[in-house]
Amino acid sequence: MRVIKYVAGWPPARFPNGIVTATSVLSPVLRARGCDVRILAGEGESEDANVSIVNIGSARDRSLIDRVRARLRPDQTVYWTGARNIERAIVNSPDLRQADLLEIEESFGWCDFLRRRLSMPVVVGLHGPWFLTGAAQTEDGCLDPLGLERVRREGEAIAHAEAISSRSRHVLNAVREQYGLKLEQAVVIPNPARRVEPDFLWKREAADPNEILFIGRFDRVKGADVIIRAFAKLAAERPNLRLTFAGPNKKPISMDGHPYQPEAFLKSVMPPEAAARVAFLGFTPTGDLPALRRRAFVTVVASRIEIFPNVLLEALAHGSPVVATSVGGIPEIARPGEDALLVESNDPNGLAEAIATLLDNAELAARIGETGRRRVESEFSPERIAAITMDYYEDLIARRAKARR
Repeated sequence: MRVIKYVAGWPPARFPNGIVTATSVLSPVLRARGCDVRILAGEGESEDANVSIVNIGSARDRSLIDRVRARLRPDQTVYWTGARNIERAIVNSPDLRQADLLEIEESFGWCDFLRRRLSMPVVVGLHGPWFLTGAAQTEDGCLDPLGLERVRREGEAIAHAEAISSRSRHVLNAVREQYGLKLEQAVVIPNPARRVEPDFLWKREAADPNEILFIGRFDRVKGADVIIRAFAKLAAERPNLRLTFAGPNKKPISMDGHPYQPEAFLKSVMPPEAAARVAFLGFTPTGDLPALRRRAFVTVVASRIEIFPNVLLEALAHGSPVVATSVGGIPEIARPGEDALLVESNDPNGLAEAIATLLDNAELAARIGETGRRRVESEFSPERIAAITMDYYEDLIARRAKARR
């Protein structure tokens, strides 16, 4: 069996993206089971023969019709350019065009174009439909006309999909409700958790009791403002407490209609002494994260929306005590009070209280950290998710072959 998995970028170390991460963890295990996985990436570079790169924004090889469309409707270019470039990359490669199936996310509705143009089945992966993730990026939850057009196109593509693989029950149910679709052909296949080297497992005696860790972008979706407000409350009572913020932080966050860069936002919510105890590391290579998780006493996931967050899976895999918001697919990963402390989203006070509970109770922190680690090891191991994925692929290919007889 030969499978193409499309991702936005490659290699994983340069693209901290949930789909890229999950693909990099699962693909080697699928290959070990006899599935020839080929990665098709929108951008980046690779010296691996199993990875093909296609520049989705490239104007190369565009037809006259494409160039005319781009002039007349530049705002719509993304909808046809990306899908056409993916199609060309597959058709022009003797290796890729012999694949048994293509798996691609729902973004921009590209999968519908590819479904009609390729002979192989196309699996639509529900990773972050725009009616959920796009709306969460705005203060009022409203989308502009371009965002609404993207939602429409994604909905049409999902409705026409032959096969759908959702990361969580939450996102599958949300898509069903949003578009009024039954999606009886859909299955839920979670992301796998990356295996952790024993030296990087969290240990109570080795962790710093005064350090909190947040891994994520400085934006509204990840709740960057919420964790910073929660830290401000904690820092006022705990003079030695520190927050390590690992993730891209170049873009401003919009609060009350005003854009704030990280330092400016810190100054707006806490005094200089407390602000000095927040360390913005910026983009952090994947290889540097295990040491941060081992060192921090508590890891926080403060998101306003999540589909099935790798950042939570990885924290639990390390045995890290975690406080997370009970949004999206998070409760499908962590059982409240057993594997993590879960709180309501957009509630800095509730988040601060839960963090304080773990900081003040080392035994509880160690216990839920170990319980979470064992759950991830059994439920979300790469081997288990690979077996489920292979069964789904084989069934899909068999159904397609039977339908053609």
